[in-house]
Amino acid sequence: MGIFSRRIVKRFLEENRRFLSEAKINFQIRHLNGSSPVQRLTTEWEVAVLNALYKLGLDPEYEPRLDGATSAPDVLVRHLGKQALIDITTASDRGLDDENPYDRLSEELIRRIRERGLNPNKFGLKIEGNWRELHLGGPKPRLLMPRASDFDRVVFDESFSNFLDEVAVSDRKASFHPAADSSRGVLITFDPAQQFFSGTHLDYTVAFTGNKNPVYNRLDAKASQLKKAGFKGLKGIILCDGACGLLAKDGRRGMDLGANQIIFGFLQSEPQIDFVLVLRVKSDGSHFLGPEHLKITSEMLISRADLGSDPLITRLRGIAHELPPPETTPLNGYSTEDAGKSFYGGGTMAGHKIKISARAVLGVLSGQTKQEDFARDNDIFVEAFRRMASQGRVISDAKIEHVADRDDDWIEFAFSEEVDPATAPFALKQDNVTSA
Repeated sequence: MGIFSRRIVKRFLEENRRFLSEAKINFQIRHLNGSSPVQRLTTEWEVAVLNALYKLGLDPEYEPRLDGATSAPDVLVRHLGKQALIDITTASDRGLDDENPYDRLSEELIRRIRERGLNPNKFGLKIEGNWRELHLGGPKPRLLMPRASDFDRVVFDESFSNFLDEVAVSDRKASFHPAADSSRGVLITFDPAQQFFSGTHLDYTVAFTGNKNPVYNRLDAKASQLKKAGFKGLKGIILCDGACGLLAKDGRRGMDLGANQIIFGFLQSEPQIDFVLVLRVKSDGSHFLGPEHLKITSEMLISRADLGSDPLITRLRGIAHELPPPETTPLNGYSTEDAGKSFYGGGTMAGHKIKISARAVLGVLSGQTKQEDFARDNDIFVEAFRRMASQGRVISDAKIEHVADRDDDWIEFAFSEEVDPATAPFALKQDNVTSA
Protein backbone atom coordinates (compact mmCIF):
# COMPACT_ATOMS: atom_id res chain seq x y z
CA MET A 1 0.00 0.00 0.00
CA GLY A 2 1.05 3.64 -0.29
CA ILE A 3 -0.17 7.13 0.59
CA PHE A 4 -3.10 7.14 -1.82
CA SER A 5 -5.52 4.31 -2.47
CA ARG A 6 -4.49 1.98 -5.29
CA ARG A 7 -7.69 2.82 -7.14
CA ILE A 8 -6.69 6.49 -7.14
CA VAL A 9 -3.15 5.67 -8.28
CA LYS A 10 -4.62 3.61 -11.13
CA ARG A 11 -6.72 6.64 -12.11
CA PHE A 12 -3.60 8.85 -12.00
CA LEU A 13 -1.79 6.47 -14.35
CA GLU A 14 -4.69 6.39 -16.82
CA GLU A 15 -5.00 10.19 -16.83
CA ASN A 16 -1.23 10.65 -17.15
CA ARG A 17 -1.29 8.72 -20.43
CA ARG A 18 -2.53 11.98 -21.96
CA PHE A 19 0.95 13.47 -21.69
CA LEU A 20 3.31 10.56 -20.86
CA SER A 21 4.50 7.86 -23.26
CA GLU A 22 3.51 4.26 -22.68
CA ALA A 23 7.17 3.41 -22.01
CA LYS A 24 7.38 5.94 -19.19
CA ILE A 25 4.05 4.85 -17.70
CA ASN A 26 5.24 1.23 -17.76
CA PHE A 27 8.50 2.29 -16.09
CA GLN A 28 6.51 3.83 -13.24
CA ILE A 29 4.24 0.80 -13.01
CA ARG A 30 7.23 -1.51 -12.62
CA HIS A 31 8.38 0.60 -9.67
CA LEU A 32 4.87 0.63 -8.17
CA ASN A 33 4.70 -3.15 -8.49
CA GLY A 34 8.25 -3.62 -7.20
CA SER A 35 9.39 -5.10 -3.91
CA SER A 36 10.96 -1.90 -2.55
CA PRO A 37 8.53 0.10 -0.35
CA VAL A 38 10.79 3.16 -0.70
CA GLN A 39 10.73 3.04 -4.48
CA ARG A 40 6.97 2.47 -4.50
CA LEU A 41 6.32 5.49 -2.28
CA THR A 42 8.64 7.87 -4.16
CA THR A 43 7.18 6.78 -7.49
CA GLU A 44 3.65 7.23 -6.17
CA TRP A 45 4.44 10.82 -5.18
CA GLU A 46 5.90 11.47 -8.63
CA VAL A 47 2.83 10.03 -10.37
CA ALA A 48 0.51 12.11 -8.16
CA VAL A 49 2.45 15.36 -8.62
CA LEU A 50 2.60 14.97 -12.41
CA ASN A 51 -1.15 14.37 -12.42
CA ALA A 52 -1.76 17.51 -10.35
CA LEU A 53 0.48 19.61 -12.62
CA TYR A 54 -1.54 18.42 -15.61
CA LYS A 55 -4.84 19.29 -13.91
CA LEU A 56 -3.48 22.75 -13.09
CA GLY A 57 -3.21 23.30 -16.85
CA LEU A 58 0.59 23.61 -16.78
CA ASP A 59 1.22 21.42 -19.84
CA PRO A 60 3.83 19.20 -18.10
CA GLU A 61 6.64 17.79 -20.22
CA TYR A 62 8.21 14.84 -18.43
CA GLU A 63 12.01 14.51 -18.56
CA PRO A 64 12.39 17.22 -21.25
CA ARG A 65 15.38 17.16 -23.59
CA LEU A 66 17.19 20.46 -23.19
CA ASP A 67 20.07 21.69 -25.32
CA GLY A 68 23.39 21.39 -23.52
CA ALA A 69 21.90 19.59 -20.52
CA THR A 70 24.05 17.04 -18.68
CA SER A 71 21.19 15.88 -16.45
CA ALA A 72 17.54 14.95 -16.93
CA PRO A 73 15.26 16.99 -14.62
CA ASP A 74 11.80 15.61 -13.98
CA VAL A 75 9.38 18.02 -15.61
CA LEU A 76 9.05 21.30 -17.52
CA VAL A 77 5.82 23.27 -16.94
CA ARG A 78 4.35 26.27 -18.79
CA HIS A 79 1.81 28.96 -17.96
CA LEU A 80 1.04 32.30 -19.66
CA GLY A 81 4.30 32.33 -21.55
CA LYS A 82 6.42 31.49 -18.50
CA GLN A 83 8.31 28.23 -17.94
CA ALA A 84 9.71 26.43 -14.91
CA LEU A 85 11.96 23.40 -14.69
CA ILE A 86 11.08 21.24 -11.69
CA ASP A 87 12.57 18.25 -9.95
CA ILE A 88 10.37 16.13 -7.68
CA THR A 89 11.89 14.52 -4.59
CA THR A 90 10.86 12.88 -1.31
CA ALA A 91 12.37 13.46 2.14
CA SER A 92 12.20 10.76 4.80
CA ASP A 93 13.79 9.71 8.10
CA ARG A 94 14.77 6.26 6.87
CA GLY A 95 18.49 7.06 7.02
CA LEU A 96 18.15 8.40 10.55
CA ASP A 97 16.05 5.38 11.51
CA ASP A 98 18.84 3.08 10.33
CA GLU A 99 21.35 5.03 12.44
CA ASN A 100 19.00 4.95 15.46
CA PRO A 101 17.14 1.60 15.21
CA TYR A 102 14.80 2.15 18.13
CA ASP A 103 11.76 0.66 16.36
CA ARG A 104 13.66 -2.48 15.38
CA LEU A 105 14.85 -2.98 18.96
CA SER A 106 11.33 -2.42 20.29
CA GLU A 107 9.85 -4.96 17.86
CA GLU A 108 12.52 -7.54 18.68
CA LEU A 109 12.04 -7.01 22.41
CA ILE A 110 8.28 -7.58 22.15
CA ARG A 111 8.83 -10.69 20.01
CA ARG A 112 11.20 -12.23 22.57
CA ILE A 113 8.91 -11.38 25.49
CA ARG A 114 5.99 -13.10 23.78
CA GLU A 115 8.23 -16.03 22.89
CA ARG A 116 8.78 -16.56 26.62
CA GLY A 117 5.03 -16.53 27.25
CA LEU A 118 5.07 -13.15 29.00
CA ASN A 119 2.83 -10.11 28.49
CA PRO A 120 4.61 -7.28 26.58
CA ASN A 121 2.22 -4.73 28.09
CA LYS A 122 4.06 -5.09 31.39
CA PHE A 123 7.38 -4.01 29.87
CA GLY A 124 8.94 -0.76 28.75
CA LEU A 125 11.92 0.39 26.66
CA LYS A 126 13.76 3.64 27.30
CA ILE A 127 16.79 4.80 25.32
CA GLU A 128 18.85 7.82 26.29
CA GLY A 129 20.57 10.03 23.74
CA ASN A 130 23.34 12.58 23.51
CA TRP A 131 21.09 15.40 24.69
CA ARG A 132 23.83 16.98 26.78
CA GLU A 133 25.88 17.66 23.62
CA LEU A 134 23.06 19.25 21.61
CA HIS A 135 23.01 22.92 20.68
CA LEU A 136 22.34 25.05 17.62
CA GLY A 137 25.17 24.45 15.17
CA GLY A 138 26.29 21.37 17.11
CA PRO A 139 26.19 17.61 16.44
CA LYS A 140 23.22 15.56 15.30
CA PRO A 141 21.02 13.89 17.91
CA ARG A 142 21.76 10.19 18.29
CA LEU A 143 20.53 7.39 20.51
CA LEU A 144 23.03 5.62 22.77
CA MET A 145 22.23 2.17 21.47
CA PRO A 146 23.92 -0.55 19.42
CA ARG A 147 23.55 -1.26 15.74
CA ALA A 148 20.73 -3.63 14.81
CA SER A 149 23.26 -6.27 13.78
CA ASP A 150 24.60 -6.31 17.37
CA PHE A 151 21.27 -6.75 19.19
CA ASP A 152 21.73 -10.47 19.78
CA ARG A 153 25.25 -10.07 21.14
CA VAL A 154 24.98 -6.99 23.35
CA VAL A 155 21.29 -6.73 24.36
CA PHE A 156 19.62 -10.13 24.19
CA ASP A 157 22.41 -12.07 25.87
CA GLU A 158 22.39 -14.46 28.83
CA SER A 159 21.82 -11.59 31.27
CA PHE A 160 18.63 -10.64 29.44
CA SER A 161 17.42 -14.25 29.63
CA ASN A 162 18.09 -14.21 33.38
CA PHE A 163 16.08 -10.97 33.65
CA LEU A 164 13.08 -12.62 31.97
CA ASP A 165 13.45 -15.65 34.24
CA GLU A 166 13.31 -13.31 37.23
CA VAL A 167 10.18 -11.39 36.18
CA ALA A 168 8.40 -14.60 35.17
CA VAL A 169 8.24 -15.67 38.83
CA SER A 170 8.07 -12.23 40.44
CA ASP A 171 5.33 -9.69 41.00
CA ARG A 172 7.78 -6.86 41.69
CA LYS A 173 9.13 -4.12 39.46
CA ALA A 174 12.46 -4.88 37.82
CA SER A 175 14.80 -3.41 35.24
CA PHE A 176 17.56 -4.57 32.92
CA HIS A 177 20.49 -2.50 31.70
CA PRO A 178 22.77 -4.21 29.10
CA ALA A 179 26.41 -4.23 30.15
CA ALA A 180 27.98 -3.41 26.75
CA ASP A 181 29.21 0.16 26.33
CA SER A 182 27.38 0.50 23.01
CA SER A 183 24.13 -0.16 24.91
CA ARG A 184 24.75 2.29 27.73
CA GLY A 185 21.57 4.21 26.94
CA VAL A 186 19.26 1.16 26.84
CA LEU A 187 16.94 0.40 29.76
CA ILE A 188 14.29 -2.35 29.75
CA THR A 189 11.75 -2.28 32.57
CA PHE A 190 9.07 -4.56 34.01
CA ASP A 191 6.06 -3.36 36.00
CA PRO A 192 3.28 -5.89 36.82
CA ALA A 193 0.76 -3.02 37.27
CA GLN A 194 1.47 -1.50 33.85
CA GLN A 195 -1.36 -1.77 31.31
CA PHE A 196 0.44 -0.97 28.04
CA PHE A 197 3.94 -1.34 26.62
CA SER A 198 5.82 1.94 27.09
CA GLY A 199 8.61 3.35 24.98
CA THR A 200 10.57 6.61 25.10
CA HIS A 201 13.66 7.96 23.36
CA LEU A 202 15.37 11.19 22.35
CA ASP A 203 13.87 12.75 19.21
CA TYR A 204 16.69 12.16 16.74
CA THR A 205 14.88 13.91 13.86
CA VAL A 206 15.41 17.42 15.31
CA ALA A 207 17.85 19.51 13.22
CA PHE A 208 20.58 21.59 14.82
CA THR A 209 22.47 22.45 11.62
CA GLY A 210 21.07 23.77 8.35
CA ASN A 211 22.98 21.45 6.03
CA LYS A 212 23.04 18.07 7.82
CA ASN A 213 19.48 16.80 7.77
CA PRO A 214 17.11 14.91 5.41
CA VAL A 215 15.43 18.08 4.03
CA TYR A 216 18.66 19.82 3.07
CA ASN A 217 20.20 16.61 1.70
CA ARG A 218 17.33 16.05 -0.74
CA LEU A 219 17.24 19.70 -1.85
CA ASP A 220 21.00 19.78 -2.36
CA ALA A 221 20.94 16.64 -4.52
CA LYS A 222 18.17 18.01 -6.74
CA ALA A 223 19.79 21.45 -7.01
CA SER A 224 22.87 19.81 -8.51
CA GLN A 225 20.74 18.15 -11.19
CA LEU A 226 18.81 21.33 -12.01
CA LYS A 227 21.98 23.41 -12.38
CA LYS A 228 23.38 20.89 -14.87
CA ALA A 229 20.32 21.32 -17.10
CA GLY A 230 21.52 24.68 -18.41
CA PHE A 231 17.98 26.06 -18.21
CA LYS A 232 17.58 29.86 -18.07
CA GLY A 233 14.01 30.10 -16.72
CA LEU A 234 12.58 29.46 -13.27
CA LYS A 235 13.95 26.40 -11.50
CA GLY A 236 12.32 24.78 -8.50
CA ILE A 237 11.94 21.66 -6.40
CA ILE A 238 8.77 19.95 -5.22
CA LEU A 239 9.60 18.34 -1.87
CA CYS A 240 7.19 15.58 -0.83
CA ASP A 241 6.61 14.15 2.63
CA GLY A 242 8.02 10.64 2.79
CA ALA A 243 7.67 10.34 6.59
CA CYS A 244 10.12 13.07 7.52
CA GLY A 245 9.68 14.31 11.09
CA LEU A 246 11.45 17.56 10.27
CA LEU A 247 8.68 18.56 7.85
CA ALA A 248 6.30 18.71 10.81
CA LYS A 249 8.56 20.86 12.99
CA ASP A 250 8.65 24.67 13.27
CA GLY A 251 11.89 24.84 15.21
CA ARG A 252 12.54 26.59 18.52
CA ARG A 253 14.13 29.98 18.19
CA GLY A 254 17.80 29.87 19.14
CA MET A 255 17.60 26.16 19.98
CA ASP A 256 16.97 24.12 16.81
CA LEU A 257 15.76 24.49 13.23
CA GLY A 258 12.42 23.85 11.55
CA ALA A 259 11.94 22.72 7.96
CA ASN A 260 11.11 26.20 6.64
CA GLN A 261 14.22 27.72 8.21
CA ILE A 262 16.31 25.06 6.52
CA ILE A 263 14.60 25.60 3.16
CA PHE A 264 15.02 29.38 3.28
CA GLY A 265 18.68 28.88 4.18
CA PHE A 266 19.04 26.54 1.22
CA LEU A 267 17.45 29.08 -1.16
CA GLN A 268 19.82 31.79 0.05
CA SER A 269 22.82 29.55 -0.57
CA GLU A 270 21.57 28.38 -4.00
CA PRO A 271 20.62 31.52 -5.99
CA GLN A 272 19.96 29.44 -9.11
CA ILE A 273 17.00 27.73 -7.41
CA ASP A 274 13.95 29.99 -7.35
CA PHE A 275 11.45 28.08 -5.24
CA VAL A 276 10.72 25.02 -3.14
CA LEU A 277 7.14 23.75 -3.03
CA VAL A 278 6.53 21.51 -0.01
CA LEU A 279 3.78 18.86 -0.01
CA ARG A 280 2.90 17.51 3.43
CA VAL A 281 0.42 14.95 4.75
CA LYS A 282 -1.30 16.53 7.75
CA SER A 283 -3.87 15.39 10.27
CA ASP A 284 -6.65 17.62 11.58
CA GLY A 285 -6.10 16.15 15.05
CA SER A 286 -9.47 14.41 15.26
CA HIS A 287 -7.78 10.97 15.40
CA PHE A 288 -10.44 9.16 13.36
CA LEU A 289 -9.61 5.51 12.77
CA GLY A 290 -10.05 5.96 9.02
CA PRO A 291 -8.27 8.41 6.71
CA GLU A 292 -10.88 11.17 7.07
CA HIS A 293 -8.57 13.21 9.32
CA LEU A 294 -5.78 13.38 6.71
CA LYS A 295 -5.20 15.89 3.93
CA ILE A 296 -2.44 17.09 1.60
CA THR A 297 -1.19 20.63 2.16
CA SER A 298 1.17 22.68 0.02
CA GLU A 299 3.47 25.57 0.91
CA MET A 300 5.46 27.65 -1.57
CA LEU A 301 8.80 29.07 -0.40
CA ILE A 302 10.47 31.51 -2.81
CA SER A 303 13.99 32.88 -3.05
CA ARG A 304 13.00 36.52 -3.64
CA ALA A 305 9.95 38.68 -3.01
CA ASP A 306 9.16 39.57 -6.63
CA LEU A 307 8.32 35.91 -7.38
CA GLY A 308 5.30 36.18 -5.10
CA SER A 309 3.21 37.73 -7.89
CA ASP A 310 4.58 35.56 -10.71
CA PRO A 311 1.57 33.90 -12.42
CA LEU A 312 3.32 30.54 -12.73
CA ILE A 313 4.30 30.54 -9.05
CA THR A 314 0.74 31.55 -8.15
CA ARG A 315 -0.60 28.67 -10.21
CA LEU A 316 1.71 26.17 -8.54
CA ARG A 317 0.50 27.25 -5.09
CA GLY A 318 -2.82 25.53 -5.84
CA ILE A 319 -1.34 22.09 -6.39
CA ALA A 320 -2.76 20.60 -3.17
CA HIS A 321 -6.31 21.33 -4.39
CA GLU A 322 -5.71 18.93 -7.29
CA LEU A 323 -4.64 16.07 -5.02
CA PRO A 324 -7.20 13.75 -3.39
CA PRO A 325 -7.12 13.00 0.34
CA PRO A 326 -4.49 10.42 1.27
CA GLU A 327 -5.40 6.94 2.41
CA THR A 328 -2.77 6.82 5.13
CA THR A 329 0.29 8.58 6.51
CA PRO A 330 3.64 8.38 4.69
CA LEU A 331 5.06 6.25 7.53
CA ASN A 332 2.31 3.66 7.10
CA GLY A 333 2.71 4.00 3.34
CA TYR A 334 6.01 2.13 3.61
CA SER A 335 4.14 -1.05 4.49
CA THR A 336 5.51 -4.07 2.67
CA GLU A 337 1.94 -5.03 1.75
CA ASP A 338 1.31 -4.34 -1.92
CA ALA A 339 -2.47 -4.50 -1.54
CA GLY A 340 -4.64 -1.50 -0.78
CA LYS A 341 -6.08 -0.82 2.66
CA SER A 342 -9.18 -2.89 3.42
CA PHE A 343 -12.20 -2.05 5.61
CA TYR A 344 -11.50 -5.38 7.35
CA GLY A 345 -12.80 -5.34 10.91
CA GLY A 346 -15.08 -2.35 10.34
CA GLY A 347 -18.74 -1.97 9.50
CA THR A 348 -22.14 -0.95 10.85
CA MET A 349 -25.30 -2.59 12.18
CA ALA A 350 -28.80 -1.13 12.12
CA GLY A 351 -32.09 -2.97 12.58
CA HIS A 352 -31.96 -6.11 10.48
CA LYS A 353 -29.01 -4.93 8.36
CA ILE A 354 -25.30 -5.65 8.70
CA LYS A 355 -22.64 -3.89 6.60
CA ILE A 356 -19.06 -5.19 6.47
CA SER A 357 -16.02 -5.17 4.21
CA ALA A 358 -16.61 -6.73 0.80
CA ARG A 359 -12.96 -7.77 0.64
CA ALA A 360 -13.27 -9.46 4.03
CA VAL A 361 -16.21 -11.53 2.80
CA LEU A 362 -14.30 -12.44 -0.37
CA GLY A 363 -11.33 -13.49 1.74
CA VAL A 364 -13.45 -15.94 3.76
CA LEU A 365 -15.34 -17.33 0.75
CA SER A 366 -12.12 -17.80 -1.24
CA GLY A 367 -10.32 -19.47 1.66
CA GLN A 368 -7.66 -16.75 1.80
CA THR A 369 -8.84 -15.79 5.30
CA LYS A 370 -9.39 -18.53 7.87
CA GLN A 371 -12.86 -18.51 9.37
CA GLU A 372 -11.50 -18.44 12.91
CA ASP A 373 -9.34 -15.39 12.07
CA PHE A 374 -12.34 -13.60 10.58
CA ALA A 375 -14.46 -14.46 13.63
CA ARG A 376 -11.77 -13.11 15.97
CA ASP A 377 -11.22 -9.85 14.08
CA ASN A 378 -14.92 -9.21 13.35
CA ASP A 379 -16.42 -10.61 16.53
CA ILE A 380 -19.26 -8.10 16.97
CA PHE A 381 -20.46 -8.67 13.40
CA VAL A 382 -20.14 -12.45 13.64
CA GLU A 383 -22.28 -12.29 16.78
CA ALA A 384 -24.87 -10.20 14.89
CA PHE A 385 -25.00 -12.79 12.08
CA ARG A 386 -25.31 -15.55 14.67
CA ARG A 387 -28.19 -13.71 16.34
CA MET A 388 -30.06 -13.32 13.05
CA ALA A 389 -29.61 -17.02 12.29
CA SER A 390 -30.74 -18.10 15.76
CA GLN A 391 -33.90 -16.00 15.35
CA GLY A 392 -34.73 -17.93 12.18
CA ARG A 393 -34.13 -14.96 9.86
CA VAL A 394 -32.58 -15.43 6.41
CA ILE A 395 -30.74 -13.07 4.10
CA SER A 396 -33.38 -11.27 2.09
CA ASP A 397 -31.08 -8.96 0.14
CA ALA A 398 -27.40 -8.15 -0.34
CA LYS A 399 -25.97 -5.15 -2.14
CA ILE A 400 -22.56 -3.67 -2.78
CA GLU A 401 -21.82 -0.08 -1.84
CA HIS A 402 -18.95 0.86 -4.17
CA VAL A 403 -16.40 3.33 -2.75
CA ALA A 404 -14.58 4.64 -5.80
CA ASP A 405 -11.60 6.34 -4.12
CA ARG A 406 -10.91 3.68 -1.47
CA ASP A 407 -9.46 0.20 -1.82
CA ASP A 408 -12.48 -1.70 -0.55
CA ASP A 409 -16.26 -1.68 -0.87
CA TRP A 410 -19.04 -2.35 1.60
CA ILE A 411 -21.43 -5.27 1.34
CA GLU A 412 -24.73 -4.83 3.20
CA PHE A 413 -26.79 -7.84 4.16
CA ALA A 414 -30.51 -7.34 4.86
CA PHE A 415 -32.38 -10.01 6.85
CA SER A 416 -36.02 -10.96 6.66
CA GLU A 417 -38.39 -9.10 8.94
CA GLU A 418 -40.31 -12.29 9.66
CA VAL A 419 -38.99 -15.61 10.86
CA ASP A 420 -38.57 -17.86 7.81
CA PRO A 421 -40.10 -21.36 8.10
CA ALA A 422 -37.24 -22.67 5.95
CA THR A 423 -34.90 -22.40 8.93
CA ALA A 424 -37.18 -22.21 12.00
CA PRO A 425 -39.94 -24.30 13.63
CA PHE A 426 -43.53 -23.63 12.61
CA ALA A 427 -45.01 -21.07 14.94
CA LEU A 428 -47.93 -21.99 17.15
CA LYS A 429 -50.81 -19.53 17.40
CA GLN A 430 -53.18 -19.30 20.36
CA ASP A 431 -56.60 -20.85 19.75
CA ASN A 432 -59.18 -18.04 19.76
CA VAL A 433 -62.16 -20.45 20.20
CA THR A 434 -63.53 -20.33 23.74
CA SER A 435 -65.97 -22.77 25.33
CA ALA A 436 -69.38 -21.60 26.62
